[in-house]
Amino acid sequence: MLRRELFSEDEGQYAELETELLFNTPMREELVQLRIRLFSKRPKFYINYDRKIFMHMVHGRSYEAVVLDGWWGAEGDFEHMIPTYHRYWVRSTSEDFWAVTNFSNG
Repeated sequence: MLRRELFSEDEGQYAELETELLFNTPMREELVQLRIRLFSKRPKFYINYDRKIFMHMVHGRSYEAVVLDGWWGAEGDFEHMIPTYHRYWVRSTSEDFWAVTNFSNG
């Protein structure tokens, strides 16, 4: 369901966004807005109850400071912790929109 929601908006702009970021060309405003929408649909928190891990990607907040005793908490990129089959932001090996939204604005 999340994959369908994410990719239902694509009218060919996703590939254009990737290309412009790859070659570091100035982005049109509509692509900037698309990038913001893609970023907003990514998970911001990772919680693993079995391993007692809490991670977040909300810069400027210190959620990790209040994790329970026995838990490990940090701010940082947690994509590698998510199993491949749950990565709804990946359409194919060449279209991974976690990476696209992590590029700096230059």
